[in-house]
Amino acid sequence: MSAAEPRDFADVLAREGMLVTTTMGVSMRPMLREGRDVIVIRPLPHGERLRVGDVPLYRVGDRYVLHRVIGVHDGWYAIRGDNCVATERVSDAQVLGRLEEWYRGERHGSPADPLYRCYWRLWVGSWPMRRVARRARALAGRVKRLLMRTVGKAEKNGTTGAAGTAGESGMNGTSRRLR
Repeated sequence: MSAAEPRDFADVLAREGMLVTTTMGVSMRPMLREGRDVIVIRPLPHGERLRVGDVPLYRVGDRYVLHRVIGVHDGWYAIRGDNCVATERVSDAQVLGRLEEWYRGERHGSPADPLYRCYWRLWVGSWPMRRVARRARALAGRVKRLLMRTVGKAEKNGTTGAAGTAGESGMNGTSRRLR
C-alpha cells in the first residue's frame, strides 16, 4: 500500500481494512519517533471499545491524531499523548482505528508485547511525577529569565557594585588578596 495523504486516512481504513504510514509530530515520544517509525492502524471490530493503554487514531476537525487512552467512560475516552500535558475528551464516533503494530527499522512492536505493556503502565502511572517535574522546569526557567532581566537592568544602570578596593583586582581581571 502506498503512503496515504492525511485526508485519506479514513478512506484507506474503510477500503483496505488497515492503514500503514509514518508518524508525524512529537506528541507520542518516546514511544514513536517522527518520520522514523512506521505504524499499522486497523479499525476496531464492530461493537468493541478501546481500553486503557490502547493508542487510537481519531479525528479532531480535519486533523488525525494518535494518542493513548488513559481513561474509559460511557461514550467517550480520556486521551493524552505520551509527550503531552493536556488530556483530551474523545467520543466513540471520533475513533477510526487502533494502533496494532509499529516498526522502527528492523525492530517490530506490538501491544501484545509484555515489555510494551510494562512501558505504557509505567508511563501512564508516572504522569503525576512527570507533571510536577515539567512544572518545576518551567518555574526554574521563569526564575532564570527574571534574574537575567534583573541583572541586565542593573548592569545597564551601573548598579552592580564596585570591583573592590585598590589592589584587589589584578590586571587580567582576576581577584587577589592583599597580604
